[in-house]
Amino acid sequence: MNGVRTAFQERKNEIEAYFSLMETIERSLQIGVPVIKVGLEEHQVTPLQQRILYAGLYLHLYNLVESTTTLLISAVERAAMGMGDPPRTARELSTEMRKQWVRSFAKTHEDLSPEHRLERAMAVCNHLLGILPLELSITKGGGGNWDDDEIEGLAEKLGMTLTVPKAIYTAVKRPARDNKGPLKLVRDLRNKLAHGAISFSECGNDHSTGDLRKISDAVIDYLDAVINAFQQYITLEQYLATT
Repeated sequence: MNGVRTAFQERKNEIEAYFSLMETIERSLQIGVPVIKVGLEEHQVTPLQQRILYAGLYLHLYNLVESTTTLLISAVERAAMGMGDPPRTARELSTEMRKQWVRSFAKTHEDLSPEHRLERAMAVCNHLLGILPLELSITKGGGGNWDDDEIEGLAEKLGMTLTVPKAIYTAVKRPARDNKGPLKLVRDLRNKLAHGAISFSECGNDHSTGDLRKISDAVIDYLDAVINAFQQYITLEQYLATT
């Protein structure tokens, strides 16, 4: 989990540095036209450039969301597979985690030919009969669509109780813009930008750093609480069957 925390903090620092730039430009606008000096030349920051800058924050925030979720899944996989001797087997996993193992190992949700389906079934059979070391790859899902509902669905899939402080939970469910909560807003705008549905200028229109700060804080606080919940899940080995 140290790797998760390190990556999370690095991205938080990037977001804070981005805010520092946006806030400096916004303060400069309040007293005149912001200027960037390059040698003896001065370049004015235009409203268009400011809107583009605002839109970029949504990319930073979604980068934080997806990296955090992906790293948490990897942390659970490593913990569940174990490092002991004798190696851990599928029978030691909780019911929920065993489902994830069967789904990934037998490829139950993939469109396979009858021959390949038999091949995967035999692989599962040989794995169990031979008491082979556990190989686990949790289905990531989410890809490009991680938000609070997807994260909560992931936790449920793992048999995990996702406990989030009430104030943080309320903030992440409260509509921020376009009748969407902060994480759903970040996901949607990131996807629209990525697929060319809107321009950066359109995305950053009618924003202020104050508005963006509220959205950012809600996203970061929620992810921090999610990391804490996953940490407890791993520490208490809740991915294992109860004896």
